[in-house]
Amino acid sequence: MAKFRRSVFAAVTALVVVIAALAFLGAPLREPHFVISDQKSGATYFDAPVADVSSMELAWIHSIEKTPWRERYEIGRDGLQLTDVYLKSYGAGAPTDIGGTTTVKNGEVHIADLHHHYKEVTWVHSRATQHTLTVSYTDAKAPFVLRDDLPERIFLKATVE
Repeated sequence: MAKFRRSVFAAVTALVVVIAALAFLGAPLREPHFVISDQKSGATYFDAPVADVSSMELAWIHSIEKTPWRERYEIGRDGLQLTDVYLKSYGAGAPTDIGGTTTVKNGEVHIADLHHHYKEVTWVHSRATQHTLTVSYTDAKAPFVLRDDLPERIFLKATVE
């Protein structure tokens, strides 16, 4: 009886291993995608393989200071990396301990050499603050741009999935 149980156990184990291997080998492996979507509804506004995109730039007019602000992120397989911040003044909400290298040229503060990693970046896209999102491709294709062709005050997120 013990020999029979061992045989049944071995057969069931082998069957489970074969089924798992077939499921793994048969399932297509999806490469990571860079996705811009609505935080609330989940609607997708942009979706491309990470290998096809290089960076994202988010620009707006600061709601209190009324001056331009831009952030540049490199897009990679494991998320987004903030690399540069451009702003006109150090007022409300401006980073003072962000690190990097700070220079001022033609009245614009540029904080470079940043290496801040994010799994996702979220923001409220608004025509009132002139939000512009620009996604650059790795080839010569024209960038993807989102401006005021969205509903007012939409909650967006950028992520690698």
